[in-house]
Amino acid sequence: MEIADIIQLFILIVLVVTAYFAIKTTSETRKIHEETLLWNKKNITIEALQNLREVNIEETREKFISYIDKGKEIPIEEILKVIKENPKISTEIIKYLNYHQVISLGIKKNLYDEELVRLSRKISFLQTYTEFKNFIKYRRSISNKNAWKEYEELVELWKN
Repeated sequence: MEIADIIQLFILIVLVVTAYFAIKTTSETRKIHEETLLWNKKNITIEALQNLREVNIEETREKFISYIDKGKEIPIEEILKVIKENPKISTEIIKYLNYHQVISLGIKKNLYDEELVRLSRKISFLQTYTEFKNFIKYRRSISNKNAWKEYEELVELWKN
């Protein structure tokens, strides 16, 4: 074996070892990146869920307590009657449904962690949808036919 052959063999070995470590490092970096992304996604989800406190609808829900306690849909006539007495209630309901829509859209677009939301808020999401289903239908009939679509899709997914 000539010296040139030995040098080529040495270079080949160095290249193979370098490639191996580059692939291993890239794989480890990718895994760390995925774990960091998942961690950040969970933190952003928790922050978004905590923002629900800013949307206070308890006074509004108390007006419909006879339906809410039974887990029933609130008739649209009842909702419209309460809104007529206090128009601000319409805005509160819309804000509350918009909050659920934003979370649902974030899940759909993979910004929020669906499992975390489902484990912590599934019952609330399902109940709110049931309570205000008639209001959603009403608003779609007079305004935006796609209002709260992602929220509705998420609820249907979680029901099954």
